[in-house]
Amino acid sequence: MKVKKDELENLFALQDLIILNRKLEAQAKQLATGSDLEAARSAQLANSAEISQARLDHEALIRELQRLEADLALVNKRISTDKERLNKTAVARDALGIQHELETLAKRAADLEDVEIELLEQKSESDMRLHELEAQGEKLEQELQLTKARVQLELTDLKTQFQSNQKTSADLRGKISAELLSRFDSKLARGLAVGRLQKNTCTACNMSITATALADLHQVPADELASCPECQAILLR
Repeated sequence: MKVKKDELENLFALQDLIILNRKLEAQAKQLATGSDLEAARSAQLANSAEISQARLDHEALIRELQRLEADLALVNKRISTDKERLNKTAVARDALGIQHELETLAKRAADLEDVEIELLEQKSESDMRLHELEAQGEKLEQELQLTKARVQLELTDLKTQFQSNQKTSADLRGKISAELLSRFDSKLARGLAVGRLQKNTCTACNMSITATALADLHQVPADELASCPECQAILLR
């Protein structure tokens, strides 16, 4: 096949652009479903789960505290009532019974107050933990949105470069014969279609060409198409 030197150079440039666009497509795919977004989403989901559990635990503490405060209020009411009874009674036996009941109630009130203090401390820690998780959630949401924006910007840049490469590729194809393009496209579907002959090495397959094969290549006229004897790629000499 007769070829021109500039056709082969254009063919080599076309191959570089096609390979570059393949890489751009792979980068775009990785960005769209890549580890950065996945990590940000996973962190946000984990935080949401922690917040939900922390709220459940916090609400349970509040209910327990409310029950305890109700019990303490009843005990204090009983103490107040018994004190009134004690002040009104003139019967020593009754007074002794009331006094014993007041002692029992006082111990019960003290126990409830100790538990109340413990629950209040737990509630304070729970308030702080919930606040920290919610603040972390806001930060993670911001990070997710920033990651999305960065990914979108990078995808836009990749798309712009891809489209520019496609336009340049189309321009190059217009400068190459249809027969040569057909052979090029067929070879490129299986691997590199074009290589340079550098000393005795084909850059398409990086294989060394034997002295005999190299001599045969040098016998091919400059305006004829030459191929690598190892990988069959079109050779620029």
